[in-house]
Amino acid sequence: MWIRRQVDPQVSRELAENVIAAGLQWLDAPVSGGPKGAASGKLGMLLGGDERTIERVLPMLEAMSAKRTHVGGPGSGHVVKLANNYLCAAHLLTTAEAVAMAAKAGVDPAACLAGFNSGSGRSAVSEVNFPEWVLSERFDSGFTTGLMRKDLRLARDAAEQLGIPLPLLQAVVDAWHGNADHPADSDDFNHITTPILARATQAEGNE
Repeated sequence: MWIRRQVDPQVSRELAENVIAAGLQWLDAPVSGGPKGAASGKLGMLLGGDERTIERVLPMLEAMSAKRTHVGGPGSGHVVKLANNYLCAAHLLTTAEAVAMAAKAGVDPAACLAGFNSGSGRSAVSEVNFPEWVLSERFDSGFTTGLMRKDLRLARDAAEQLGIPLPLLQAVVDAWHGNADHPADSDDFNHITTPILARATQAEGNE
């Protein structure tokens, strides 16, 4: 059974139970790497399911991805994917604010990022997203703001179902939903940085 869209981990587990009860095998395998990774065969996969199932379909997984990480039983892949996207969403906000602060102080954004990436503040967002899509202003990663907003809501709902309060997660959800038009759901998700980075320039112009 193949489900392309990211779903609630609890739904994944319920579906897995039904699939396994029917005598079939289940594997959730959300991916990272976007269209570019898919085209180049360099996707990363987070696998949730039985190891025997993974072994059975390993040739197919190897053809589709460059890295595979088995994170647990059915639904675990979706849990970790939501957690990963939460971190990515948070890093876009925090990195944009840090770059804006440095820019206001006269530091070139590219030089600022080089500094981050040589120290403990680095992340995939500072190493990849910012130079690839933000500073270049290409904004063509292939992943939309609407999809990220949906994943953040799923992550928040999963935390609530588990009864674990995560105030920072809620703050990130709120920040991404603060203005439905800027960026719009159809915009590249890296555009969430645009209004943050613009504040430094706007502030300069008002002085």
